[in-house]
Amino acid sequence: RHKAERAMRKKQLKRRLSQTPTKNADAELAEFKSSEDRKYNMIKSRLEEAYKSSLLRQIDVEMEELRDQQQFKKQAIITNETKKLRELDGKHAAELQDFKSQVAASKAKLDQECTAERRRIESSSTLGTCKYTFFKLDVVLVPYGANLNASLVGIAITNRNSHQKLNRRE
Repeated sequence: RHKAERAMRKKQLKRRLSQTPTKNADAELAEFKSSEDRKYNMIKSRLEEAYKSSLLRQIDVEMEELRDQQQFKKQAIITNETKKLRELDGKHAAELQDFKSQVAASKAKLDQECTAERRRIESSSTLGTCKYTFFKLDVVLVPYGANLNASLVGIAITNRNSHQKLNRRE
C-alpha cells in the first residue's frame, strides 16, 4: 500500500516538474526521495513496534493460559492423591484394628495357658506356693502398613527360672 502511494506521488511530482521547467528539478527530486524514505522508515518502525507489542501481548496471554492449566492440573493431582491417601489411611486403620484384636486374643489365650501352667507347677511343687511369676509375655508388633495376613506374629514366653524361651507362632 505504501509503495503504491509513493509511486503515485512520484508520478505527480514528475508531471509537475515536467510542466514547469526549473533549475532545481534534481534537487526537488532528491528532496522528495529523502522525504519518502523518512516516511517509509517511520511507517516501517511503527509497524514493527505494533507487531512486537502484539507478539508480547499474545505471549502474555498464552503464558497466563499455561499457568492456569498448570494450576488446574496441580489441583487435580493434589485432590486425587489426597483421596488415595485417605483410602489408604482407612485400610491401614482397619488392618491395625484387626491386628490389635488378634494380638489381644492371643495374649489372653497365652495368659490363660501361663496361669494354668503356673498352677500345675505350684500344685506339683513340694516346696509350697510360688511367690513370683514364672512366665513373662513378650509380644512382637508388626510395622505399620505390613501385610498382616502374610506375616507371622511371634509371641515368646520366657520361663524366668530357667531362662528358656518357648516360642509359639500364630
